[in-house]
Amino acid sequence: MDKLELDSRMACLERRVASLTLLTALLFAGAILSFVMVLRQVRSAEAMSWPMPPTPPMPVRVETAPAFLPPLDASQGTVGHLVMQIGDLGDLHNRGVVNDTEFQAKKAQLLSHPMVSKDMRRELEEIGRLRDQNLLTSEEFDLLKAQALDLKTK
Repeated sequence: MDKLELDSRMACLERRVASLTLLTALLFAGAILSFVMVLRQVRSAEAMSWPMPPTPPMPVRVETAPAFLPPLDASQGTVGHLVMQIGDLGDLHNRGVVNDTEFQAKKAQLLSHPMVSKDMRRELEEIGRLRDQNLLTSEEFDLLKAQALDLKTK
């Protein structure tokens, strides 16, 4: 082999080495990139699988009343009639048609009449609703409750 042929082979080998070095570097970079992507996926999966803070339990309300309740008996002289009148009076008071003094006077007049209970459960629910709406004081609530339960009041 002469020097020219040797130089030609040497140049060819150098090109092959350079190509193989470049190919090795690209494969190495691809492997590192793939490793980083897998690592990110694992970390995000771990972050999602960590226990979430506990949520407070939702209160469960059990309804024992039927879905459709018959209308409250509002015949004259019943607790149901009184409840409806106080509810209407409270609505007028809230809209400003009746002032505080008129509201309290009419409510006292309505409460002074003796009442008869027809549907104890519904009446007690409605009396409680009026109390919750601040249309009845505790004493008035107790008085109406006693009347709905047909208890003797002092």
